[in-house]
Amino acid sequence: MAKNFLRNYPAQLYLSLAPAGISLYLVSHNIRNYDILNKVMVWRSKEPVPDSLIETLDTEFTTMATQKKKRFRNVNFTVSLIDNLEARTYGSFHLETGVEFQVPVISTIKSVDELKTRYPNLLNLVKELKLKGSVDTSSLSEKDLKHILLTEPVDTSSLSEKDIKHILLTERARQFFIRREITIAESISHLVVPSIIGGCGVFFGYPIFKTAASVIGGYPALFVVGTIALFCTYYIVTTEVRSRIIATDRRILLEDEAMVQGAVEYLHSRLAFGKLVHQNGNDGSKYFDHEGNCLKQNIKYTERLKQIQQFTADEQKKPSINVRAL
Repeated sequence: MAKNFLRNYPAQLYLSLAPAGISLYLVSHNIRNYDILNKVMVWRSKEPVPDSLIETLDTEFTTMATQKKKRFRNVNFTVSLIDNLEARTYGSFHLETGVEFQVPVISTIKSVDELKTRYPNLLNLVKELKLKGSVDTSSLSEKDLKHILLTEPVDTSSLSEKDIKHILLTERARQFFIRREITIAESISHLVVPSIIGGCGVFFGYPIFKTAASVIGGYPALFVVGTIALFCTYYIVTTEVRSRIIATDRRILLEDEAMVQGAVEYLHSRLAFGKLVHQNGNDGSKYFDHEGNCLKQNIKYTERLKQIQQFTADEQKKPSINVRAL
């Protein structure tokens, strides 16, 4: 049987999908400082990381350590910027390679003047979305810009100060998203769970592959069953990511209810940005709906907002208990 398997190249190729995919996923999270790999697997903005962002991270580490009465055993981390809406965290504090926090450029801008001066075309803040067109920020009101700071190419010179204010993050919103990324880095589930799902998706499909191979041949079965296995794995992982996003939001709020307002303000700012892009036409309606949700993300901002509102309602229903020692 072993000899037959060694000669069965389609079967070997099929089973190699799991270790190959898992290895690639783990490499993307842990080996991020090699130029050759960076050109293929790592996306970073060319914008410099502001010192204020590093200071904010340091402050949040101190705040979390004080509130949780714990020590971060390994705070080996680097910070880079990305031209996208949502932050990305690679690695874990549990690994020797440490963590890379990738923070959206849009989340580092603190004033309307800074936005209009540095980004006359608002879409330059989200280059990764590859939106066509432009949105002049000078035409947006300050209020709107402070609520969104993310959209299709928009000329910032045409945006009013009201528009710009709507997309800028408040200090509470900035603290929430920083706290969120640190919380992710504290865990290792974002590395382990997708790897397990990927492995199971391929191995559980092996009996189907063997049956299909006996009917249509090894290589056709490899293509058909392999494609189905990868699609199913992608679907399950995407579903798990949605659940993990909501669970992470909820964990942060459970640990510190003061984060609720920051979470709401953060999501509203992203929705305001999406609405602005959608309203300005071009590719905006392809990537953002009328509510402001980015259609390329795993979960809608409105869904996360509903979950936070539900959390608040559930907490208010809980009876307050006073404990007194007699």
